[in-house]
Amino acid sequence: MGMCFDTSRWLDMLWREHLEVSEPALELVQAGIQRQGAGFAGFPADIHARLYLPRDPAELTDAPEWAMRLHRLAPELGEWGRLRSMCSRNGFAAGIAAEAMLRELLPLVPDAPEGKPAGEPGQQDQEGDEKQQGQPGAPGKPGQPDQPKPSDADIRAALRAASRAARDAVQDAEQSLDGVRHCLRLSTPGSLTVTDSGPANLKAVREAFGLLSKNPKLRRIAELAGRIERLAAAKRKSEVKPGVGEVHGIERTGDIGRLLPTELLALCHPKLRTSMLVRLVQHQALGYAVKSHETLGRGPVVVLLDESSSMAEDGKDVWSKAVTLALLDTATRQKRAWHLIAFNGSIVREIEVQPRKASVADIVKALDRRCAGGTDLNAPIMRAVDIIRGSRTMAKADVVAITDGEDELEPVTVEAAHALSKTEGVSWMVVAVGPVGGETCGTSLGPIATTMTRVTDVGDLEAVLPVVGLDGR
Repeated sequence: MGMCFDTSRWLDMLWREHLEVSEPALELVQAGIQRQGAGFAGFPADIHARLYLPRDPAELTDAPEWAMRLHRLAPELGEWGRLRSMCSRNGFAAGIAAEAMLRELLPLVPDAPEGKPAGEPGQQDQEGDEKQQGQPGAPGKPGQPDQPKPSDADIRAALRAASRAARDAVQDAEQSLDGVRHCLRLSTPGSLTVTDSGPANLKAVREAFGLLSKNPKLRRIAELAGRIERLAAAKRKSEVKPGVGEVHGIERTGDIGRLLPTELLALCHPKLRTSMLVRLVQHQALGYAVKSHETLGRGPVVVLLDESSSMAEDGKDVWSKAVTLALLDTATRQKRAWHLIAFNGSIVREIEVQPRKASVADIVKALDRRCAGGTDLNAPIMRAVDIIRGSRTMAKADVVAITDGEDELEPVTVEAAHALSKTEGVSWMVVAVGPVGGETCGTSLGPIATTMTRVTDVGDLEAVLPVVGLDGR
């Protein structure tokens, strides 16, 4: 139950689930409870419900006056309306936005009158006569000097700032998920295609975001992988054109050329046009799903990832792991198995993911490791040869080696790699990263490389797109 609105059990459950995965949100609620009592827990639940629902739930009687002022002034602001459009029916976005708004609005929450817990009937009458409704100096610290009640202009300014902060928080959260969205098969209303909006999917989205929030390095890797994937998607879109009449369903889209007739009608309606344009920009408009007949049928992806100490320099570690994650995304899209061999002076770990079976645990195990040690290129190459030879499903594999290392390949290694290329059609795609390591690595792996990509600046994402798209045959 909310403080000012009659929220449903479903909405309350959605908000509780957000609190379970977000320690900062829980701390904000506890800070408010220290001021207003246990009834304050309904205030952020009200914000969440109003963001999630297209229409406001019914108001409760005897709600605190300070809370109702905030709620009644919010609809006057364009920032609030745009935020609601962004969060409508989106449990993940509504939770993130409610937390961000609570953080900004908490300084406006007054201390409850002594002996009158928040939410008790008649409190609003007493509060109107007390100066304790003044804005306190710091959250969760009662006993501050009395201050005058904030004016409507002050509250509107705070609501504008809170709405903007919430919008930025939602955009940052969805951007951080871009790098893992497809490989984990997550579906959010902010993505181009919504395949699942059920509770299980929402739980998976929140768990993935919770993990990224607690691991800044992994979040940077995911964000960079998302940038790479967006560039790769734009490249695919320019190269693969869906055929006429290849409609296979309905999806959410930002392509005005594929909108359903009912959506197009909204553009002609004065009262619906703005809402329709917002959904179009956010890729949430309903349109026809089209599908090309690109032939895949290629083998798995084997990634040889250098984790020697030199890869920790100049951002090469984060960049190389982002490329590795982007390759997992490509493998997932193309229904291919993905096998990681991480190495330095020896092989340090292996992770295998079957087609479309990636989990958060797989990503953490694969990428959340530090770099150390020297470089031995022979061991991972021979291990890749053994893996491909030992399984029929590994035939015609794409092997991608990402390294800044310098080593001399033994003749037996070169011979084994060449034999696989001739008999199994295996490609060896080498990514040599670093202004110095690029040249030496090119010399080391040149004898087996099907393609060689030298990256001297990890900020240049265009150079690695052919590798991420597995276009190097």
